[in-house]
Formats: sequence, structure tokens, C-alpha cells
Amino acid sequence: DFESDYEAFVKSMKGMEKELLDKMDRDERIFDNLVKSIAPSVF
Repeated sequence: DFESDYEAFVKSMKGMEKELLDKMDRDERIFDNLVKSIAPSVF
């Protein structure tokens, strides 16, 4: 029925959002580490 389909949809959207945020956090940390390791040799 529509109700349970909608709930499943919302759950999957929330899960995707969380994965995306986790990935962005990870990418940001990787980027930060990259900058920290490269910056001293540049400046």
C-alpha cells in the first residue's frame, strides 16, 4: 500500500543521505590530510 511504500522510500532516502554525508566527511578528511601533507612543501 501507499503508506508502507512511502515509509520505505523515506527510510531509503534517509539512509542514502547518511551515506552521502559520511562519504563527504571522509572525503573532506582525506582532502584535509592531503592539503596538510602537501602544503608544507609548497609554502
